[in-house]
Amino acid sequence: MEGADLLAAPIEGADEQSEAMIDTTLDNGSNLDNKTSLSPEASTVISNAATSPAATQAPVVEPTADTAAIPESIIKSEPGVTVKAEKTEAKSSAKRKAMTTASVPTTKLGQLKQRIERDPVDSEAWRALIDDALQKGDLERTREVYDEFFTVFPHAPQEWIAYADLELSHDLFDRVEAIFTTCLKSSPSVQLWSFYITYVRRRNPIQAADEAKATEARTTIKAAFEYALTHVGVDPASGSIWSDYIKFLKEGDLGAVYQQQQTNDTVRRAYQTAVVIPLYDIEAIWTDYNHFEHGLNRMTAKRFLAERQTGYTAARTAVRELRPMLEGLLRIDVLPLRPDWSNEEDCTTLARWRKYLKWEESNPLQLDDPEDLQSRIAFAYKKALMHVRFYPEIWFMAATRQLAVQKADDALTLLKTGAGCCPSSLLLNFAWAEQEELQTKASPAIHQIYRSLQDSITQQIVRHQSQTEDEVASALTQVKANEAENEAQLTEDHDDAQASGGAQASIAIKNAIIEKNKPALLSLKKSLSLACIMECQYARRAEGFMAARDVFGRSRKSPHLIWQTVEHSALAEYHWNKEAQIATNIFEFGVKRFGDDVEYVNRYFDFLKARNDDQNLRALFERSISKIAAEQVRPLWDRMMRYESLYGDLAAVQKLEVRFAEAYPDEDAVTRFADRLSFGGLDEIKTRDLGKHLLVDEIRPLSPESGEYDTTTKRARSEEKAKAANGLLKRARLDDPARGPSPSPLGTTQRRQPVVPSRADTPTQNGLARGLPEGVAFLLGILPFAHQFNGPVLDHRPLLDVLATLNLPMRFGGGPARPRSNSPAQRVAGRRGEPDYRLGGS
Repeated sequence: MEGADLLAAPIEGADEQSEAMIDTTLDNGSNLDNKTSLSPEASTVISNAATSPAATQAPVVEPTADTAAIPESIIKSEPGVTVKAEKTEAKSSAKRKAMTTASVPTTKLGQLKQRIERDPVDSEAWRALIDDALQKGDLERTREVYDEFFTVFPHAPQEWIAYADLELSHDLFDRVEAIFTTCLKSSPSVQLWSFYITYVRRRNPIQAADEAKATEARTTIKAAFEYALTHVGVDPASGSIWSDYIKFLKEGDLGAVYQQQQTNDTVRRAYQTAVVIPLYDIEAIWTDYNHFEHGLNRMTAKRFLAERQTGYTAARTAVRELRPMLEGLLRIDVLPLRPDWSNEEDCTTLARWRKYLKWEESNPLQLDDPEDLQSRIAFAYKKALMHVRFYPEIWFMAATRQLAVQKADDALTLLKTGAGCCPSSLLLNFAWAEQEELQTKASPAIHQIYRSLQDSITQQIVRHQSQTEDEVASALTQVKANEAENEAQLTEDHDDAQASGGAQASIAIKNAIIEKNKPALLSLKKSLSLACIMECQYARRAEGFMAARDVFGRSRKSPHLIWQTVEHSALAEYHWNKEAQIATNIFEFGVKRFGDDVEYVNRYFDFLKARNDDQNLRALFERSISKIAAEQVRPLWDRMMRYESLYGDLAAVQKLEVRFAEAYPDEDAVTRFADRLSFGGLDEIKTRDLGKHLLVDEIRPLSPESGEYDTTTKRARSEEKAKAANGLLKRARLDDPARGPSPSPLGTTQRRQPVVPSRADTPTQNGLARGLPEGVAFLLGILPFAHQFNGPVLDHRPLLDVLATLNLPMRFGGGPARPRSNSPAQRVAGRRGEPDYRLGGS
């Protein structure tokens, strides 16, 4: 069969074959839909600082385990939406409409609860709910609200302190100590630990009249200080705790001489530990230590101070770096929120935390003990996770650090906890699943990680669609209200026009809202499809291709599926199982749903081309050009033209050329012919024969492989632009006697003078260059246009900030300024002269 005839011969029964083949091959895998849900257990595993035996027990409170976890009820705070095989888009839409028509609470309390139900991390709603409970004076209800609050924000020191104060106001000390047991050990908050020490001192007053009780109280308070410093003593803001601890030690029992010496030794050890930690109060503590040693013995003071001088200097230098790094980041009055990456402030916050954590990992204090270094880094991550709890990257960095020090179990627990906080995070869920796979290979729990992720994203899709429908309904209601308001002002002659205009306005408003929300919806669908693809890859690695088919068989029935899932499954069949026919049938299944998406069709086209399946390829082309709009299907035409030129006969090429000209009558036949007769970057027709292509504004490479450009023509264009910008373009560049004749591609010494193309958007014509300094005008003249650049985009704002504050010397090298050449164009043309850094010659 001739190639031209094959173009009009689509495969008979292709859709029926593909559907039947998919049903028989993909629905035979093991069914995983009935697996039970595995909720991530949440616990913080960042290692605590090394403790001394005396400091490992709390004197009043004995924290047992890290109870500041994200419980299962929060991980599943919103009901999961599982896409069943029989669910259709119509049912999903009906469900969303039912959600929007649900009764809206009228009371303030009901509205707050609804806000929290929709967004569990709505900090304003939570705090308003707590204030409402406090104002009503219902202690039990207030406790319930606090307990629910702390399941979402387990590291909120301000709320923990308020909760403990509430119980203290009723003298319920047992409950206060239970609060400390719950929150203290996992909290890196200096404020919370200071409150704990204050409570211990209140509960253990030192009574000088009773020596035994005084000694017992002092022992308890000392242990409380040491317990607190063990957990937050490396925090830069813990200087107040260190100072209070040292002051407390100095007030010890000074009865016998040996007791006084013991007290001095204890105070010295506290000072020596504190002065090598980067504390905000380090200079004041060092001054006090200096006075302390000199007050005891001037002879030994120099030796003791010299022992800590190096460490103190390093710590003081570090604290000067830390202060600006952490300024504004450690705010206990602001609860952590989910990041919005369209918000520059959130991006800046992440960048600053990353910078601080990397700084801690670089060991700026030059600590020799790996345990001490790990303790500092672990505390830094605990502090970061307290303030940016819903930033997935920080959780991932913390887990990666644990893996770097061979603590895989701790890393796994961190990833579980992070996935509980950020249930729709691809980063954390994928990393969690990978770590589980490394440890357990195949496990239903790993499938459940992917399923929970997919449910969470599906939930967001449904919520987004519901919000879009609400927005459309609200806008249309407003339109109708406006129409009713204006109806009385219109005469009967305008009734028909009003009805027609109102209908058109409603349709336009609806389409505008849907178009505005489409990018966010597409992003969610991409995330869902990627989660399905990753589960399919895991199933193939751990359980075999039948399990992978089962995953795709379930995913393909989702109403939110996008074409990448279909392509992945088809290519997997082709490469993993060597099943070319099954892969083709899966692609055909995708055509039924995504046949109007030219990108998907192009992928299918490339697959058929790689298989050398010319019959299906031509049939795909014919079906697609009749279904997709001409302006969108142009890439497919180019692919088909290229394919027929390389592998078809000339008759088929000529027939396709005629059809192409009918579909795109404005296309240049010469350019199309040159494109067709090129190969592998050999575009010599345009380079050698089509001279006009050397004079257009595009800078065309002679060869994509070589990366070389026609520098002569480029220089000519640069000079012409510069002269035009300054009103100096009086003749063409080749008439410039200073340059001489330009070489000709044909080997001649003379060429026709090229006509400078007239452009409406040159700097001179649009007025941008008028009144500009000569140097700026020249620069604008030689720069290519923005539409010609397709590389990475530089963020210019930091550069402008630096330039705005930069002091440039008037002359470089310290000597007198050399004379300038006449013009920037002359310097580019090859005349000697030093560059002039002053714009406009001033």
